[in-house]
Amino acid sequence: MITNDNSPLNHTITSLHCYHNSLFVAYLNGKIEIIPLYKNFSGYFSRLTPFNIDNLNNDSIIIDMQTYRETLFTSTHQFLFSFDLRNNNQPQQVFEKRIPFCTKIKINHKRRLLFALSETRGLVVLNIFNPNSPQYLTDIENKIIDKNGHSYVTDIDVNDNTIFLALRSKGIVRIDFLQNEFSVPSVYKQIKKISLTEPQEIKYSSLTKLLYIIDASEGLILLNTSNNEVLFSKRLPQNDMPRKIILHYKDAVIQGRKGVYYFNFKEETLKMIFNFKIGTMTKYHKQLVYSKQNSLNLLVLGKLDEPKKTELIDSSARFTRIDNYFNNELTPLK
Repeated sequence: MITNDNSPLNHTITSLHCYHNSLFVAYLNGKIEIIPLYKNFSGYFSRLTPFNIDNLNNDSIIIDMQTYRETLFTSTHQFLFSFDLRNNNQPQQVFEKRIPFCTKIKINHKRRLLFALSETRGLVVLNIFNPNSPQYLTDIENKIIDKNGHSYVTDIDVNDNTIFLALRSKGIVRIDFLQNEFSVPSVYKQIKKISLTEPQEIKYSSLTKLLYIIDASEGLILLNTSNNEVLFSKRLPQNDMPRKIILHYKDAVIQGRKGVYYFNFKEETLKMIFNFKIGTMTKYHKQLVYSKQNSLNLLVLGKLDEPKKTELIDSSARFTRIDNYFNNELTPLK
């Protein structure tokens, strides 16, 4: 466990997550801070004090966070933890499972399943009907996902009974399941003339029924998964390399190495929002929170009238910078 809380490194933000209008901020030393977001000044979980993941394996760096029914799931390099958030003062750790190189977590709320990506094990599947006592179901091993077993899974998304996996140097793997039985994966090796060699992240949109893919070489790709037809493909401005994508209704916000960009689905345009590098980002409704040089910043998507702008600024002292993005225009608020 890292104990020197005064070290500048311990203020490095490793992961962000929003739940019940509260922002969960994970730092390098394992500390998780809970901050109320705009329009809920008390914050659903603001009563909780900052807490640390404390274990005997010096494995406190939090890579990902997800929530389900007032339970916080966190992944580190070696473990999956869960915390009961219902306690008035301090979250209680209720679950711990060793999952080596656990890089990402995805929860299928409808099926009450948790999927944990492991670089060595593949996909670890847990039943979270009782989130305080998850039950192990199965591993979908790397050799099943990729027969050669050499591809690295970079991301996962789930829609109903379908799992989508992004495989570096391979493409997109689709796994269909019913009643916890999993099918043999199928691979989109080539999509028209686009070779997906470096897919970074994927998001399935229930509004457009499309899979949004960001690829290091090709940029943003919109795929119709029913017939493998590409409906949109475009590289980012500045030929930037995409790192993360968050859906906003039918649109999307894309984090690149050089900046942040907005994809307008109706106009089929990719425009720059910020021309600077950020750390990580998350979104709660119209509020996009991002880290930059260990500071927290807020980008509000959509129209804001003057009274709301004033109220937003007055209630968001925790954020270093606040901007509004509407009609392809960025307006600084703070």
